[in-house]
Amino acid sequence: MKPTALLASIIVLLAALLSGASGLGPTPAAGASSTVVQPTRSLIVVGDSIVLSASEELVASAPADWNVQIDAKVSRPTNVGHDIVRGNLAAITDTLVIGLGANDAASPDVFRKRAAALLADVANVPHVFWIEIAEVRDYYPMANANIRELANSYPNVSIVPWTALATGTPGLTASDGLHLTGPGQQALADAILSLVVQTESPAAAPVTDLVPGPEEPQSTSQDVTAGQLAPTLGAARLQLIAGPLLATLRQVQAIVALSVASIIALTGTTG
Repeated sequence: MKPTALLASIIVLLAALLSGASGLGPTPAAGASSTVVQPTRSLIVVGDSIVLSASEELVASAPADWNVQIDAKVSRPTNVGHDIVRGNLAAITDTLVIGLGANDAASPDVFRKRAAALLADVANVPHVFWIEIAEVRDYYPMANANIRELANSYPNVSIVPWTALATGTPGLTASDGLHLTGPGQQALADAILSLVVQTESPAAAPVTDLVPGPEEPQSTSQDVTAGQLAPTLGAARLQLIAGPLLATLRQVQAIVALSVASIIALTGTTG
């Protein structure tokens, strides 16, 4: 076989293999159907670093007909979260999940006033859920009791029961008992979604984009700092990136090995 013919054969082989490895196949024939689910439900989540660490799991685990938008920041107190909610009331037409209180519950009276003001502003939102704070500090039980008492005044407000799961299941939280490990991130996402997906769809509720809040000032809080949180988020994101990358490298390795074998076979038979 001539070198040019051999090279052409290798190129064709590599193109075919790469097409299969990358999932890039021929364009579907005209008339072929592909089902794309358009979101008809809206979930907006406003929270602190605990919610932030589970944000990827929330988005990935939500059903395809849900549009999930999350605004969460490290060290966010309840009043700042309230500002985010207030600025997005026009967009919160379906379901709101609140994950706040870990940073200001040490002042029970202040926290209660802030939580009461927030819930009053979302009294007309069809579905509101407030995530319990894992009761690993002496003032968190009072914070959860305040939330439950306030929620009783609003038929649209429910509680995500996180304390029993977080404190009763080993391995879901870090050494502080509050912030989440990888399994804890998925467990919190599942706990939220298991309640959210059971809600009834509001009539003709539009799916609207969440407007980000202004840059938040640094504050002294009970929450972790950005530096402490970075390894948790970094590990989760690294895992998401590394998986597909390793799979691609294995495919490339297989392609190279097969190409070398083909070259040896072709050159061996032609002399």
